[in-house]
Amino acid sequence: MGKSIHEPRFFSIIQYMKIARLTISNIMGIDFLEFEPKRFNVITGDNGKGKTSVLEAIKAAIGKGSDATILRRGAKEGQIVLEFDDGTTVTKTVGPVKSKLDITGTNKPATYLDSIRDLTSVNPIEFLLADDEKRMEMLLKAVKFDFDWDAFERTIGGLQTKRKNPLDEIAYYEKIYTEERRQGKRDRDKAQSAADELERSLPHEDIVLPEVSDLEKDLESVKAVFAEANKVAEQAYQKYKKNSEDARDALIEKARRDCELEIKEVQSKRDKYIVGAQEAYRIDSEPLQTRIGALRQQREQSAAISAQRAIVAKNRKEVELLEHDIAVSDKVVKSLESLRMKLLKNIPIPGIDIREGHIWYKSEDQDEYVPWERLNEARRTLIAMEVAAWRRGELGLMCVDGLEHLSSSTFSAFMESTKKYPDIQYFVSEVTSGYEEANAEGDVIYHPSPLEITATD
Repeated sequence: MGKSIHEPRFFSIIQYMKIARLTISNIMGIDFLEFEPKRFNVITGDNGKGKTSVLEAIKAAIGKGSDATILRRGAKEGQIVLEFDDGTTVTKTVGPVKSKLDITGTNKPATYLDSIRDLTSVNPIEFLLADDEKRMEMLLKAVKFDFDWDAFERTIGGLQTKRKNPLDEIAYYEKIYTEERRQGKRDRDKAQSAADELERSLPHEDIVLPEVSDLEKDLESVKAVFAEANKVAEQAYQKYKKNSEDARDALIEKARRDCELEIKEVQSKRDKYIVGAQEAYRIDSEPLQTRIGALRQQREQSAAISAQRAIVAKNRKEVELLEHDIAVSDKVVKSLESLRMKLLKNIPIPGIDIREGHIWYKSEDQDEYVPWERLNEARRTLIAMEVAAWRRGELGLMCVDGLEHLSSSTFSAFMESTKKYPDIQYFVSEVTSGYEEANAEGDVIYHPSPLEITATD
């Protein structure tokens, strides 16, 4: 398989303590048990026979606080005794209300347990079988982060965070600011394109236009001349009509026809004069009206150009603001990435990366990171073992419950990975089934597999 999985970096150079003798009485499913553990201790038996009880007893003896629920039902008192190979003995007496802890063989009993208490922080089998969220929780529990929350919140603009999982928080805000940066670039490019396209359609020089008021005055003068001509013609007509009518009255019938002819002739002259005046008005006013219309259209175009230039200026300003926002987002993203990489250095497994709450891994012979679900079983198993082995204090002990849940290939990978940690003392539980037998009456009786412990070096 080659060197696709890195070798453990630190476990082979430390000589860890071992449990030399373990005594359990009246704890959970165990009445009494005493044996001398070796390096690899396999605890087998049917469900309910006490396999998990052995592991929980070890955890309870070293763990903090009191847990009366591990007291065997009906018993008044239970006891767990751990005798270590350095001569120290830890005795935990469990009562229905409180527990008592005694440590002998060391001159510093108060700090002795603190140095070994992290031994059961992670079960590698549980780590392998957990969902992504639980697996991340176990990984982060196994790693102590030195994280400046105040500096982080300043980096993201003074926002308040939950202050729980720094890698989750970093991933969350990396995603937000990366999207803000991406959207800012899209908005900037859109505003830039609109400004450039609009600016290309505008004339290079402003249009210089005469004042409309001067042309309008000329048009009013033409109108006044036409009105005055109409007025004079009408007055002359009315005057001549009156004179003709007076003459008609004087001459009566004799002059009637002559008068009517003259009136018609005068009317014809008047009509011709009016038509001539209207034509003159049209000839004089049309150029002015055409120029006025053109001038108004040019002024509208000039106003539209001014409005478009204002839009261009606005887009340019928007581009400047977006450039600033992009720079801010880019700075935050880079700061968050730097914080994340700094935190990842606390994880003692080379090649591990955390992305949006998921574990990724890259070995030395790979170019890209691979998500957890795409790793092969051997690689996942070794990572689980390294996480489980980390932060065990001075006690080289690993409690592994649930081997029966592993596939044959994962089980083989687990057993192979234990060889990489020769200084660890393993307590491993596995469910084994009993057998069925028919009695003399023909009834089938199930005989459960008893609790058995196989200890080997």
